[in-house]
Amino acid sequence: MFGSQPGSYGSGILPLLHTGQWQNPDDLARVYLAWSSYAYTATDYGIPAPEAFRTRMASVQIATKNQDNREHDIFDSDDYLQDHGGMAATIRSLTGAMPDLYFGDSSDPGRVGMRSFQDEAYRVFRSRVVNPRWIEAAMRHHYKGALEMANTMDFLFGYDATADSKCAPKVCTRTSRPSTPRHLICR
Repeated sequence: MFGSQPGSYGSGILPLLHTGQWQNPDDLARVYLAWSSYAYTATDYGIPAPEAFRTRMASVQIATKNQDNREHDIFDSDDYLQDHGGMAATIRSLTGAMPDLYFGDSSDPGRVGMRSFQDEAYRVFRSRVVNPRWIEAAMRHHYKGALEMANTMDFLFGYDATADSKCAPKVCTRTSRPSTPRHLICR
């Protein structure tokens, strides 16, 4: 199993996106590889293993992310774009091909399911991001609501940067239409 260095958290993608110090998905992949290449085994704890991790990532054809609750979604937490998106950018950088992206839903153990990432992105986008009831509810919370809206857009476009526009073309078009509430314009 691979992960971040002992005592650290994340895959380095979010800080890189925030600084703007990247030009293309290969830059994101380099950071993901550097931050996520620590091996955890029955006998070793966080041992640097960059070549083993690189080799493993180069053999991946399908990247999945599972969610075991419905308390949040893929566009209201940076964990999804950092882990799943970072993995997608890395696989693409190493192989030249975007892996198939899937999203597992085990929030109800009696109804475990799987969706394509694009289907999940559109589902969340329609049900929350451009849902007038969600927008109105967020606006009632003033600065906290504005922060939630801003984070949602950051995470949406972070996924676009890492997952090679698997979800954003229709989403960006939708958020920039005149009929869309003025708070959801692409930045």
